[in-house]
Amino acid sequence: MIGQRFCRLVVIALIPDRKNPKARCLCDCGAIVEPQRGALRNGRAKSCGCLRREILANYSESQRLPEGEARRRRVACAKAWADKNPERHREINRLATRRFYRKHPDAAKRNCQNRRARLAGLMGSVSAGIEASLAKKQRGLCACCRAKLLGSTSHLDHVMPLALGGKHEDENLQLLCATCNLSKGAKHPIAFMQSKGRLL
Repeated sequence: MIGQRFCRLVVIALIPDRKNPKARCLCDCGAIVEPQRGALRNGRAKSCGCLRREILANYSESQRLPEGEARRRRVACAKAWADKNPERHREINRLATRRFYRKHPDAAKRNCQNRRARLAGLMGSVSAGIEASLAKKQRGLCACCRAKLLGSTSHLDHVMPLALGGKHEDENLQLLCATCNLSKGAKHPIAFMQSKGRLL
């Protein structure tokens, strides 16, 4: 068998073994493998594996969808399932939203403020990192009572409430502790601070 070619393999040496005789072969790609001699004779061993990789690569290339087609099919399939299972789809969306808000509390507060602004017809633009920016400006203290704010307990508040025509934008936002924000409600900022004993 030495010197014989089997597809891409050329036998360069024989490995004696009474139970499982093998042959050391050189592949056309330069790799050396040791398949069983029976696999060489019956055609099961054709290369070191490079032939199979080339076939799979060519198959994948031929099966590749045009740009955007794969996403369009996924969207269409998801929409068809949602139309067929509306209750289950709503439940999955609710659970996903809860998980997202538990993981990103800042986004939950921002989305709540955006929704209130939309309902009041006062659209504006609020930065994504507004809460961290306000905490830095206020040095981690409540804008009203100067109590130390904790990340999970701070409330994002409109200085001029939306109910009184305040705008939903960065300049009209402040961080308050839960007590101050709940007692402020939709009061005018000057009236609220005067009720706290501050002169404005």
